[in-house]
Amino acid sequence: MAFVLRAPEIIFHDMVYPTPLMDIWALGVLMFSILNNTLVPFESYLDEENDMIQQMVIILGKLPDRWWSAWAKHAEYFQENGVCLRMKQMVPYVGIGISGKEGFSVEEDNAFHSILYKMFRYVPEERIDANEVVQLIPSGWKNVVGNGRVDDTEVDINLESVQK
Repeated sequence: MAFVLRAPEIIFHDMVYPTPLMDIWALGVLMFSILNNTLVPFESYLDEENDMIQQMVIILGKLPDRWWSAWAKHAEYFQENGVCLRMKQMVPYVGIGISGKEGFSVEEDNAFHSILYKMFRYVPEERIDANEVVQLIPSGWKNVVGNGRVDDTEVDINLESVQK
């Protein structure tokens, strides 16, 4: 799996086999990238896993204890309570959303933000599943590419055929 798409349970070798919940994390990364017409939310400029984990913690909060203690370099980036030591060195972007993007309302930004945070839960069992993602996506989004609207054609998503 591509480095930037990996869910935390993959990074911390906490899963022995792939699960659909790992795919939900990867889908969230892709949704963020497509709707923001940019790179991924948890990015590593030098392909450094520690940089990516740092960004996850800044955006999503402290890792579960088992991963926090397993992350050998956490003390280089954070206090034990999860407060970042290097916030001034971070890029100005901290957060997940499409705020300020042309063609997106505040309501759409809030919906996008909510969906992604439900997809980006550290504990896989706390993530929403594919059916919930589809239910939460506003109907007008099914025709969005990048920052522009494509057309008013309805999109029929049949998850039963995908999940077989």
